[in-house]
Amino acid sequence: MTILYSIWLVVLGVMAAPNLIIAKKPEAKEILDKLVPYQGWFGAVSTVWGIIQLFRFLKWLDLFSVIPVVMITWLASLILYIVLGLPSVSSENFS
Repeated sequence: MTILYSIWLVVLGVMAAPNLIIAKKPEAKEILDKLVPYQGWFGAVSTVWGIIQLFRFLKWLDLFSVIPVVMITWLASLILYIVLGLPSVSSENFS
């Protein structure tokens, strides 16, 4: 599942900065154009998943003293889910 979450974060990052990617690799525009119709759904799912993960993180907060690196990584990823997902939801790109 960790690989799936990582791929999901990469897709969110790509959708968050398409102009930068197209400036560096113009041939990527075709692939990005295929993702645009689903951008709102990616954002909605990511935001909801980030909020769910936030509650799970708070539930297991007492493990912070035992495995701090894992907890910091978990916190960083759930923040990225929420931060990268919200602009996609607000852009109203639901098909």
